[in-house]
Amino acid sequence: MRPDFVIFYRMKTKRVIDFFFHSVKIPSPSYRENKYRIFLEKKLEKLGAEIIVEKSEEGTNLIARFPSKFSNDWIGLSAHMDTVENGNEKITPVLDGNMIWSSGETILGADNKSTISMFFEAAKTIQENNIKHRPFEFLLTFGEEKHLTGARLLNPEKFISRKILLMDASGKVGGIIESSPTHYSFKIIVKGKKAHAGIEPEKGKNAIKAAALIITSFPDGRISPTTTFNVGEIRGGGATNIVPDEVVIEGEFRSTEKDQIDEIVEQLMNLNLQFEDIKTDLVQDYLGYSLKKEDSFVKEIVQVIKKTGLTPHFTASGGGSDANIFREKGLNAVNLTSGMIEPHTYNECIAVDDLIKGTEIIINILSLSEPE
Repeated sequence: MRPDFVIFYRMKTKRVIDFFFHSVKIPSPSYRENKYRIFLEKKLEKLGAEIIVEKSEEGTNLIARFPSKFSNDWIGLSAHMDTVENGNEKITPVLDGNMIWSSGETILGADNKSTISMFFEAAKTIQENNIKHRPFEFLLTFGEEKHLTGARLLNPEKFISRKILLMDASGKVGGIIESSPTHYSFKIIVKGKKAHAGIEPEKGKNAIKAAALIITSFPDGRISPTTTFNVGEIRGGGATNIVPDEVVIEGEFRSTEKDQIDEIVEQLMNLNLQFEDIKTDLVQDYLGYSLKKEDSFVKEIVQVIKKTGLTPHFTASGGGSDANIFREKGLNAVNLTSGMIEPHTYNECIAVDDLIKGTEIIINILSLSEPE
């Protein structure tokens, strides 16, 4: 990118900040994204995009297409429209020097609205400056914060791109997520026998005691550098004078190592051999992945980050994103850091510099030439 173009572009800083501020002020918790989606649709219409609305019972995905006469090398830019739950509180973004925060009483919503703001600013800048570009699509999903639902339901036949770029990881812009774990959720129902705890406890069978033995039979927290296990919820009992007859245990585990996943799965499914009256349900929420650094798309992204003046670095993630689902569908999806810090908390923030640098990365990966 020519230095004079960088200077010109940075004069548009206020515009990307304004778009971001407007975005986070529109509430869009998971499965209630419609108001924000309609706002984005109107913005896309002004950009002249071909818009495809993909509706389902759970929610609506939004696809926007920007063709090009200069190339057939399509790239998808994907982000999610939803945020974690914020109650009924209104988000009030605050610009403090180079940092954007919430008021401290809510989340900020940089996850993932900062990336959406970068996408729109990149598209507008490319159009305004007559930059020759590769064809690209916005793939904007719903319900990412609730089991990656939108990406699961997004039909690859509805869009052209087979290379997908996401920016949905925390950390300063310039990071590339090289691996993400496979994630399982489990639910264990422990049955006991109800009895009066004071009159005839001998006739009872304490489900809570059995549940305690089950929970303590598993390791907790970080089992290895690449594997975690957590019991996150336990429900059971009704009164102190009743021997409890049922307990429900729910938890999750994650790992990038197949051997460790198989070992935990086997231990969970064999609980019925050690304890009576137990039912175990196990669900694979998403499949993990590891990038190949020699992949041509990964190499291109590395060079683009360098061109933007940053030092690219690979990092492992302990969480999942829509990239996991896209890769399960056979798409070459790569997730980058977006600049957001402490997402899902009241300390969530992002630097203006990261909004700018993130936008420049997108412009550089889409551009085929300097502005005319």
